[in-house]
Amino acid sequence: MKTAHAILELIGRPGAGELAVSPPGEGAGHWAGGPSTLWTDGEFVLAYRLRRPVDYQPREQARGYANVVARSADGVHFEAVATVTAEQFGCA
Repeated sequence: MKTAHAILELIGRPGAGELAVSPPGEGAGHWAGGPSTLWTDGEFVLAYRLRRPVDYQPREQARGYANVVARSADGVHFEAVATVTAEQFGCA
């Protein structure tokens, strides 16, 4: 299990980290990112966005379609605890 200190040591070392959240599909335009992380009560809390390509069909599900909050004890294996979609807000 990684500690917050061990995670912080990876900053500035490209290639030294591990993938925490996979993109929602393969190919250009699919990504999970724009993260924000908090260490609290002995666990990591991560907020991130999910995006699909601009030409994804159906069109209303393209580009930024969800924001997720997840938690992890080790900073690598995250469990989603809340997901908010663009559809829930009536926006794209």
